[in-house]
Amino acid sequence: MAHLSNVYRKAWLGWGYVNNPEFSLADKYPLISTLAASAATVGQCALEVITRFRWDIVSIIYTSNEVRFCDDIMDSLMNSLSDANAAFTPRIALKQIVDPNDDESYKQTLRQIKARSRVVIFCMDLVNDRRGFLIKADQMGMTNNEYVFFMLGLRSNAFGQDILYRRLGH
Repeated sequence: MAHLSNVYRKAWLGWGYVNNPEFSLADKYPLISTLAASAATVGQCALEVITRFRWDIVSIIYTSNEVRFCDDIMDSLMNSLSDANAAFTPRIALKQIVDPNDDESYKQTLRQIKARSRVVIFCMDLVNDRRGFLIKADQMGMTNNEYVFFMLGLRSNAFGQDILYRRLGH
């Protein structure tokens, strides 16, 4: 649809889950508007929060799947963090894709985070994955005032998303 809006010179409004960072490129897609933020702007906003609080060492974990929801968001974050014009850039202690079904590897990742940083930036596409992450963090003794968990995501921002999400059992 985005390409067709350029071909036919018609405005296109993205409603719902439209987070492809390409859609933020005004030169490439001048006729596109979306109701929810794109993944590109989420990375920029996350850097603003990191800068505001001066979090100098952060860990990044996320899940990956065929939709690439969290992959796109984390790519955006990494692009923002590597921007030469950024006023502040934290050190990345760990960046890891986690598999919610591999309990031992997951706990090993949390042990590494525990040893290296206190700020955890995470993205989990599914509700059950977010819940599982917080349960594991609690089991590892990480749910106290020593740690900050900063979740990046765009879900439930658009009309009907929350109802659809529940209906699909997520």
